[in-house]
Amino acid sequence: GGSRESRQVYASFAKLYKIVRISNTAFFSGNVEWALHFLNDALQLFRKVNDQKAVGMACNNLGSTYAALSQQEPHTGQKILDGKTCALERALTFLREAIAISQRAFDTASNEELKAEFAQELADRFFNR
Repeated sequence: GGSRESRQVYASFAKLYKIVRISNTAFFSGNVEWALHFLNDALQLFRKVNDQKAVGMACNNLGSTYAALSQQEPHTGQKILDGKTCALERALTFLREAIAISQRAFDTASNEELKAEFAQELADRFFNR
């Protein structure tokens, strides 16, 4: 059921979440560069449709992936990736954004059930940091 637009939006989100799952598979199989590629693509799309929960999830995964990259080999954490930032700095930037998104969701939750859900999400973000 639903309108054609609704079905298209649903299909788009299903593809976006599939991208995140693929990036997780790449990460756990040791292909960090591919994981970063897929996660950055997903983050751009989540930002474009302004899905803050998905942005938070992608930022959390990017932060964790950059943190892993910084620990892969000696001195990688301080390696300049793009002439400006190192992997560890990127990790912290993404993790801080994920935490901020979760904190806003918690602060604006309209009932205790939602607050509990967001509190768990926020705790997950802090443990990844």
